[in-house]
Amino acid sequence: MARDGKGGDSGLSAGEKLSQLRKLMKDRQLDAFIVYSGDAHGSEIPAPCDERRQFLTGFDGSNGVAVVTADEALLWTDGRYFVQAEQQLDASLWTLMKQNTPGTPKVQGWLFNNAKVKRVGVDGHSTLISEYRQLLHAGFVPSPSSSAPSLGAAGDLSLKSNGSGGPVDAGNAKELVILSENLVDQALDDVAWFLNLRGADAPCSPVFLSYCLIVNTASALHPAENGDSSVQDGSSALIVLYTNEERIKGAVAEALARYRVHVRPYGSVCDDLRHVLRNKPSFIDFISQAERPAGSNNQNADASNQKSDDGSERSKTCAQMLWVDPTANVSIFATANECDARVTLAVTPAAKQKAVKNSAELEGMKEAHVQDGVALAKFFSWLERTSGEPQPEPFSEWLVAQVVDGFRALSPSFRGISFSTIASADANAAIVHYRPSREDSAPVTSSCLFLLDSGGHYAVGGTTDVTRTVHTGTPTELQRRYFTLVLKGFIGLSRQVFPQGTRGPQLDVLARQYLWASGLDYRHGTGHGVGSYLNVHEGPIGISPRLICQAGETDLAEGNVLSVEPGFYEQGSLGIRIENLVYVTKATPAENFEDMKFLRFDQLTVVPIQKKLILPSLLTNEEIQWLNDYHQRVWTLVAPRLREETKNKAVTSITVGEGRRISVPTPGETLSWLEKATAPLPLH
Repeated sequence: MARDGKGGDSGLSAGEKLSQLRKLMKDRQLDAFIVYSGDAHGSEIPAPCDERRQFLTGFDGSNGVAVVTADEALLWTDGRYFVQAEQQLDASLWTLMKQNTPGTPKVQGWLFNNAKVKRVGVDGHSTLISEYRQLLHAGFVPSPSSSAPSLGAAGDLSLKSNGSGGPVDAGNAKELVILSENLVDQALDDVAWFLNLRGADAPCSPVFLSYCLIVNTASALHPAENGDSSVQDGSSALIVLYTNEERIKGAVAEALARYRVHVRPYGSVCDDLRHVLRNKPSFIDFISQAERPAGSNNQNADASNQKSDDGSERSKTCAQMLWVDPTANVSIFATANECDARVTLAVTPAAKQKAVKNSAELEGMKEAHVQDGVALAKFFSWLERTSGEPQPEPFSEWLVAQVVDGFRALSPSFRGISFSTIASADANAAIVHYRPSREDSAPVTSSCLFLLDSGGHYAVGGTTDVTRTVHTGTPTELQRRYFTLVLKGFIGLSRQVFPQGTRGPQLDVLARQYLWASGLDYRHGTGHGVGSYLNVHEGPIGISPRLICQAGETDLAEGNVLSVEPGFYEQGSLGIRIENLVYVTKATPAENFEDMKFLRFDQLTVVPIQKKLILPSLLTNEEIQWLNDYHQRVWTLVAPRLREETKNKAVTSITVGEGRRISVPTPGETLSWLEKATAPLPLH
């Protein structure tokens, strides 16, 4: 799926940007400079101000690494983006390096074999520890920049409303550091989940710029003497949130105070971490003495000025352990090394706990998907009607994307799209993460194969992500064959029962098996984790061969929410993808081999799959019955909401694009469409 937001336009040409970077490299005696995709928090979708790689290259896919030397500029990306990169890169300046294809070296291998490259530079705040270590293993000692990133204007935060989320108290925080003395978490969705807060600092993700430091006070040499039980109780932990303090006010300030969460300036995290690692008791005392009501503007306290920086004051705790995630940035890692800390580099407990939704979170996800299903029923009803009517001018992909976003916004619970909507017609759908623009957008005609990948966030506590491929006219036999092969894999994985202890990559082949049998495949993973009113891509779980033996990969467990999204793409011709979100739940198979426990997937998405694209002769009766049962579920959950709307005054139109009025199908029209769309297919 595509990512949102565009890097700022400086007015410089692509060549001028490279020239200025090369001048800086020469001034700093660097032979090569690497620009990664992320920000200081390892975010997949960074804020526009952090889109350095996109700004430099013009390529806006979510995955890519740029390498610039004195006479070359190269971009590495994966198979999802080969077509897109070829279109967006200036071929006179940039060379596309196609990852995981024969003859294409990895970044560090290319650097190692380039005799001209001796000194490599990176940005320490946007380079991950894992990326840095790859360079070290290749024989380089990269020179990271050390200037702290600026923090933009802060928007308000909100408490997640349905009572779900992380263990927001000092006692339970101890569980997160039970294997380590201290833990620093820079992942924005981890912090938002743990503190049960949501923000709006990143495009399409309800997160806020922050770090969270959890200090295991049980290992401190002495307790603080200010009467704060969260510090004095050796079984608890000290929690410090680093963010823009101006945003901590009202109910958020009250909640953080109640949960004994201390708030510090965003830019002080490395100084505070240094203080903790050199003299933990001193830091605990410092935080306790500097404590004030959350949201106040007293910023006089400065951990960097404490005695802990004096070597004579360093205690036995200077060799403490620190747990950090592999997506932490080099600045955090360098601070730990500076203090001789023993670093545990592994997926944090918060990330693993976050992936297992509790009952409240699952209920929020279910309700969000029903609301999403209502919006998409209206959209596809509108699309079918519009495609069959003469239009003064055809709707563009970009405008159609605005329409589906507008229909979602009719729900009072809607809080924004979960990623930039992918609306692609015919050949454009072969670009897996295609994103139409107002200026460059193909028409959605009355006879095209149209792929829509979209999603939303809902305040009831859910995030959605659904892809449907539909034909607006009469599909060809080849299109129907491709679609049915994808559908067979989709059904095969969706209905699979598997033993506890299974990992996502082990199931990937189930979605590809029918494509493989025909000599076909797709170049993306089959599934990714999804957050609860959080990031639409959430680790550490997933269904992809790329996750095999990857650090942090975990077993699938009850409460996991994932996507199931096989596809097929033919460059220059078409793209097909079918995607639902599912959650993992207990299975009760007829047999019980050696008392093994089994799991299965249950559906969250409630959107019909277009039947005219199906070749029923390629489906078994079991597959047809699964599809009929699924469509019955869609009807059962969505139809009552539409009937309820008939009792109230419904919105009749929305305005999208540059003032174009779009007629919203009535609840009755949508019900009629839904009834046909969910009608059962006959068995053989």
